[in-house]
Amino acid sequence: MQIEDYINELIKKKWIYDPMDKQDYNLENIADGKLKNIDISYILFLKKFNKLTNKEETVWFNSLIDYSNLGTDKSAFLWNDFEVDSLECAEDDEERNEIVKFWKKYLPFLISVKNGYSYLGIGIKGANIGKIVYGREPEYEEIEVIANSFEEFMELHSSETAQIKDFI
Repeated sequence: MQIEDYINELIKKKWIYDPMDKQDYNLENIADGKLKNIDISYILFLKKFNKLTNKEETVWFNSLIDYSNLGTDKSAFLWNDFEVDSLECAEDDEERNEIVKFWKKYLPFLISVKNGYSYLGIGIKGANIGKIVYGREPEYEEIEVIANSFEEFMELHSSETAQIKDFI
């Protein structure tokens, strides 16, 4: 599935789409540098929108604006809030180190607050590089691989598979 076709599918399903405003972003300085070595199809997707959310605004894609923390206020849900929450709940340094290690390997890209907090992330290092993973509260770091690539994810998400119902 092409990125434009995928976005058009979301628009048909009443998603709110605000196209990219042509700002130039230095990917090496965004999201703690996690975008510089990521799958090109995901980067091309990111460059298509400023905002992409379901009509209830309970499910949304992180944008380049979100990853760069531009225009966010203290009440906004930040792209790395799952890591921050986990670190706040960690009981000791060993647990904190494991959490930091985990989040160096994954980048959350689709957030849902429909049925508790959950996310879909893309593997950026390690065994799951390029794969799409699902995590949810309370243990964000306990994940399930749901797609082998961003392209496969777009097909899965477009088909409204029950496996990812919280992200539709």
